[in-house]
Order: sequence, then structure tokens, then C-alpha cells
Amino acid sequence: MAVQSNGDVQVSWVAPADPDNFFSKYEVYSSSNPAGPYTLVGTVNAYSTTTFLHVGAGANVASKYYYLKSYSGCTGLADNGSTSDTLRTMFLTVSNAAVGFADLSWNQMHVPVLPSAAAKYIIKRRSTGVGAYAVIDSTASLTYRDTIDIVTGK
Repeated sequence: MAVQSNGDVQVSWVAPADPDNFFSKYEVYSSSNPAGPYTLVGTVNAYSTTTFLHVGAGANVASKYYYLKSYSGCTGLADNGSTSDTLRTMFLTVSNAAVGFADLSWNQMHVPVLPSAAAKYIIKRRSTGVGAYAVIDSTASLTYRDTIDIVTGK
């Protein structure tokens, strides 16, 4: 999953096996609470399409939870039992508890960490507020302290 700067969420997945070509659809469900209720936010009808953009998700304000359901069968109506794990969008919190530092913290997408997840989080920074982000570090922790310089013009 990828949270866009406007809070939309790009959900991506690996297509499940469909050796008999009975694929019907994918359904994408979302909630603001891990216990639900979950709402159907999108349907993808093409087997080879493995992304869905949840427009208006609001994941730039708080974490959102997602799971995916895959349907197949002779009639295209029977659930083949393929439901994904529930994943949580990462939500970054930044505080400035000490002058000259930015304290970053975020959540895991799944507990326990999925075997397919990267071992470390990549920390990037954009110095001027515009342009590309540059990698500054990586960590296995859910927190990071970055030294910041504040320059004032005189």
C-alpha cells in the first residue's frame, strides 16, 4: 500500500493462482478501525489488474485498514476463500520535543510483520520543501530522530 500526499491510498497485490480461468473479481474493503465495520470501497473486474486507488481515503489524517477478497467459480459468484490479511496504512507522526530534532514515529502495517516485508524502514528527507526526497538513513525501529537545521533569513 502507498499513501498519496492527498490521503488517497494505492492498494496493490499479487494475483492469486487461477489455473482454470474462473476469475470473477477482486473486492477491496476498508475501515478506520481494525475491528470494523469494513466497507466495500472498490471492485476490480480484470484478473491482471492488481492495483486499486482508494480516492478520498483520508489516510493522511489517520491510518486506514484494508483487506482484499478474490472471487472465482463457474458462475463468478462463488467466493473461492481467498481473503487477504488485513493491512494498516502507515501513519507518520512528527514531533519537535527538543530544539534541533524531529522525532518521527510510525506504525507497522501488520502484526506480526509479514515475511514479505522489508527488514528496515527507509528514512527520506526533502531539505527545501520542494523537489525530490533523498535517503538519509534506515532503521528496523518504529522511531527515528533526525537532526534538523532551521535557517532564518535576515
